[in-house]
Amino acid sequence: MRVQQLPGNRVSRSTPQALQPGQIVQGKIMKLYANQTAQIQLGSRKMIAQLEASLTVGGRYHFQVQPSDELIHLRVIGGQLPKQGAGDEMELLKQLGFKASKSHADLVQTLNKEKIPFTKEQLQGAFRLLNESKSTQQTQQIIRYMFAADLPITRSIYQAMDSVRSTGMTEQMTLLLNQLRRNPNPSNLHQKLMHQLQQMLEPSLGKPEDSFLFASPKEQLLNHVRQVLQFTGLNDENVLATNRMKEQHTIKSMLLQFLQQGDGAAQEQSRKLLHFLNGMQLHSVQETANVLQAHLQLPGAKLGLSSDMDMQFTGNKTDNGTISTDSCRILFYLELTNLKETIVDMHIQKRAVIVTIYNDHEDLRKQSTSLKPKLKEGLKHLDYQLSTLTFQPINEKNQLDSARVKTAYSKSYQGVDYRI
Repeated sequence: MRVQQLPGNRVSRSTPQALQPGQIVQGKIMKLYANQTAQIQLGSRKMIAQLEASLTVGGRYHFQVQPSDELIHLRVIGGQLPKQGAGDEMELLKQLGFKASKSHADLVQTLNKEKIPFTKEQLQGAFRLLNESKSTQQTQQIIRYMFAADLPITRSIYQAMDSVRSTGMTEQMTLLLNQLRRNPNPSNLHQKLMHQLQQMLEPSLGKPEDSFLFASPKEQLLNHVRQVLQFTGLNDENVLATNRMKEQHTIKSMLLQFLQQGDGAAQEQSRKLLHFLNGMQLHSVQETANVLQAHLQLPGAKLGLSSDMDMQFTGNKTDNGTISTDSCRILFYLELTNLKETIVDMHIQKRAVIVTIYNDHEDLRKQSTSLKPKLKEGLKHLDYQLSTLTFQPINEKNQLDSARVKTAYSKSYQGVDYRI
């Protein structure tokens, strides 16, 4: 089973989100003013807040945000925290009325360390998920992402994110298609769903290698991205919001109908595929006022690949909200037939392109020498300049680099060599 990890370091919050009533944060008193107001440091930001108690300058406390029309109003939870930080989380859990446990305290510690605010209700949902889990560490990673992405802490959202972590789109679709084919008396909906799955999984032409070698890679990839968004239903909500969908015939919409009809043995696999598509939607795009980050997984057959292709993109926004073409970062994760595990990291800064290829194939640098001029010329044709092309092994020495490059959980990607 392939294990894809959710983004662990998604879009950085360069613009801190406004605190909401009920949220709990850990902060430090910087200065005290008249009328029980104070300057408080929460992570990297400082703010003036109204307090309900006399506090000590330099002291650390847990605060809960209270409803207020003007100044941020903070209620202190418990007493001043010890300087070394030992027992902070356990004491907070007791103050909130929870039965303290190590796994619960570890989660709160992670949220405090990463300056992620949370509410008591969110913790209740998170603790239920932790208590039901067989793998506390993996569950905690998913829950941490749900908090950071400001997602509802519910079982259905967790199942969606867990599905994306542990499997791939092609795998889930193939399993469902095989089950549907076994039905001797398929309904009309049954047949439509099979047709859509076949459209996603089968090559465009009779010979996959023909479409792969002779079609324009640019148009091939763009068309496939459009098809994935259109046919899977990953874009359903956006289409509905803009009133561009008269009748839904996407895989996601048909899965919902299929589950409502309670149609036989394919029910469980239909539910798994629906969880996967929901998970893809939930972490496909994240953005702040200045940055957009996107992740997309594509079934590989349309591109002549034997399995999924994964891409991640991070780009800066311009003043008018569009994505800057001068600076961005694109990453490809692949398990290539001949080269095995490969990560391609393409970093563009002021239209200068730095390409780093992570791979353990010893002769890759020599074999690529003849292709470098073609890459340089191709980028020049697009008004970009190749700055450097480097190769790094994926070994124990570079594990930290590999983890840094992957803004996702570690995953083995399967596919065949693809022109990038």
